[in-house]
Amino acid sequence: MTITSVEMSSDLRLAKVYVSFINNKKSVSIFVKELNSKIKVYKYQVAQKWHAKFMPNIEFFYDDSLKNAEKINKLMKNINE
Repeated sequence: MTITSVEMSSDLRLAKVYVSFINNKKSVSIFVKELNSKIKVYKYQVAQKWHAKFMPNIEFFYDDSLKNAEKINKLMKNINE
């Protein structure tokens, strides 16, 4: 799993975490559901390092940009051959 980006809302109350998976055996939706089901654990771990008045809500989303980049790379190799 790779975290590709994190978007914070302007009031810092929501963090949208975009993740990508390489060589995954399970469905992407299953991975994202598992991540979102364990948000309390992740919030606790982040809160240990983040010293602020409040902890933002965290949501995980799938980012398919790495998958698309890999497809484009393969197509470019095929064109060059």
